[in-house]
Amino acid sequence: MPIESSSGASAKARLLRFILGTLVLLAAAEGLSRLQHQAFAAAAHRARFKAELLKGQPAPAFAAIGTSRFNDSVSPRQMARALAEHGGPTLAGFNASVPSSSLQTQAFLAGVALERQVGTVFLEASPRQLDFLADESLQEAPAPAGFEEQVLSWSELLHYRRALVAENLPRLAALFAPARFDGSEWFRTRSLAQWWSETDERPTPLPPPEVICPGTPATGDPAYSAALEVWARLSQQAQANMARIYFVVPPVASANRAEECDEHWRAFWGALANRTHRPVISFACTGAPDELFHDRFNHMNWRGRAALSEALAVAWAADLEKPRCEGRP
Repeated sequence: MPIESSSGASAKARLLRFILGTLVLLAAAEGLSRLQHQAFAAAAHRARFKAELLKGQPAPAFAAIGTSRFNDSVSPRQMARALAEHGGPTLAGFNASVPSSSLQTQAFLAGVALERQVGTVFLEASPRQLDFLADESLQEAPAPAGFEEQVLSWSELLHYRRALVAENLPRLAALFAPARFDGSEWFRTRSLAQWWSETDERPTPLPPPEVICPGTPATGDPAYSAALEVWARLSQQAQANMARIYFVVPPVASANRAEECDEHWRAFWGALANRTHRPVISFACTGAPDELFHDRFNHMNWRGRAALSEALAVAWAADLEKPRCEGRP
């Protein structure tokens, strides 16, 4: 009997410790969610996460914003190194691209970059970027009502519970130390194998891009008139903030090159340059080798990432030294 009583008391003590430990953990998490409510709110949304991570950068001088194609192919670290090697300043950058980005998402992130006084913004202007014009997830969700409203009013942790989903926890952790990340570490699931094998080895350089200047004869596609207006407003906002915008069309794999390097898209890029009064840097027709891609949908591997980052930095350095479109309408 004494043994059984001792065993029962020990089990009760363990249960009590477990309950108390759980309550302490929940209380700590609740306190943290109240102190860091912006991080918890952003961790569950890929675009808002990138925006919050960008806000935490100490002094971002440039930002790249586009779809997964830009996220896979632009490395701020490699761009900064190449820019300095080609006579440009030493700058820190950030990659705010997200997969399946809509035009609305790109405009939202570009607005955050300009508010952060980012001096140069590279915007992806590929056909992929124009696949979606709106992103419903950026809209404010309807306010809860009834019992749900009461429960969420009691607990910030419950309100932002999606931040605790396993796939969102790395984002939440990053937002507690945002200065350690440049945005390019995220959303690269398609190129995970290449990422693990990434080195400082430099692949064969990409051919120089085609620079389409304002004043180029063009007849844009009316189907994308809404996109032209969004980009024109961003260009005006950048000018008001003493910032520069470059529109960039990333390289295309050979399987899709005929679709993206044709007169239709060349006319659109000319219309984009004319409407925004900013150059369009196009790699679509440069004949990038397929070894730089890891799928037929134009996502670049680590070799392509290094090649495009350097080529874009070289084009940028040349434009800083002598604007390619200087003197053009």
